[in-house]
Amino acid sequence: MANRTGHQSNYTQIVSIGKKLIFLLCNLRADYRCMSYTPGYSENAVRFMQRRSLKSHGAFILPYLRDRQTILDLGCGPGTITVDIARLNQNGRVVAVDRESSQIEAAKTLAAARGIENIEFQIHDVTQIAPVEGSFDLIFSHALFEHLSEPITILREIRPRLSREGVIALRCPDWGGMILHPDTGLIQAVVRRYEEIQQSYGGDTRAGRKLHAWLSKAGYSVQQVSATCEVYPSSREIARYLALQLTREGEAQHASNLLNWASHPESLFSQLWFEVIAKPI
Repeated sequence: MANRTGHQSNYTQIVSIGKKLIFLLCNLRADYRCMSYTPGYSENAVRFMQRRSLKSHGAFILPYLRDRQTILDLGCGPGTITVDIARLNQNGRVVAVDRESSQIEAAKTLAAARGIENIEFQIHDVTQIAPVEGSFDLIFSHALFEHLSEPITILREIRPRLSREGVIALRCPDWGGMILHPDTGLIQAVVRRYEEIQQSYGGDTRAGRKLHAWLSKAGYSVQQVSATCEVYPSSREIARYLALQLTREGEAQHASNLLNWASHPESLFSQLWFEVIAKPI
């Protein structure tokens, strides 16, 4: 009898643990759409992103920018592109969203330093966009959707936020278009490992080529697809940026191989980006 009671007690505990595990997995499923931002938020990573500007990384939206617009910047990061957008929209409103509080603080500091007052900064996970209120003439996102595991779902959820004549503008890299020199077996192994890491977090390193298809499936009419090639002025700079992430993931040897490759006097690192403009159907 005592043995049966013990078995029943163990069974009850197992069932209880199982229910808790199911609950946790369900909640993880809800949050997994943007589980981890592969580049991280180290000082080096932030400094790397701060070099981006509207001219260098967002020029494709310039024909769609007008004063007095209401604009949403999804995944604004340290705010360098956001501030440039706001400057061209002085009599309008810009809502800048990022899930990382340190990024929002950096963006606020930058806006204040440049005398930009028409940006409303909000800390939100872009996969939970419901708290962001209002209708927008332009929704812009740079280097974000390659990190989302359910991009089509997110695009569907933000579509009602666009005004009748509004546009959405997305820009993502595509690692399939990367050009490296010297193109060695070691550097290709580094690239493959980095792609595997990003994919393990639910991201897609070939997102660029899929943006137009994702938008179409999410109920948008694609207006424009373009591509640009970014040649990094310093292979060592991009190598240090990626090496930190590899080291953080326990890939010290790959990080070392990358840094050694970048030290070659003729090293070149070129990245392909896709840009897409679309309107809601």
